[in-house]
Amino acid sequence: MRRLQAAVAGWRGWRSGRLRVACTVVLAAVIGVIVFDPDPGTGPGLPPWLEFTANIVMFTPVGAVAWWWRRSVPRNVAAGLVCTVIIESVQGLLLPLRVADPRDVVANTAGALIGSLLCWWIARSAPTITRTTQ
Repeated sequence: MRRLQAAVAGWRGWRSGRLRVACTVVLAAVIGVIVFDPDPGTGPGLPPWLEFTANIVMFTPVGAVAWWWRRSVPRNVAAGLVCTVIIESVQGLLLPLRVADPRDVVANTAGALIGSLLCWWIARSAPTITRTTQ
């Protein structure tokens, strides 16, 4: 695990502004397609626990990409919260076949927290890793 942390933390591509912008745009597009589909389909849907988990997983990269822009867990969680409130508001107000759910706000914000904390943990342990492996 320490080698993986060192490899991720030491990768020079993290400094590329173009790559950061490209990843942000792709992530926003993927999430946009998922959450703003006007007709999510018919059928029984996912069990509530699986939908909650899927929302956490979907927003974990949001926390990671937010960390890439600004290394602040509280700000990144706030950004995840703001994004998900906007998403749920649009779904509730403008998409009649979609349902705005407060549980989605909690799950998405938790996902942003997890993604940001993972990046914080890697960044925090990276100096120790590189110092001990040299």
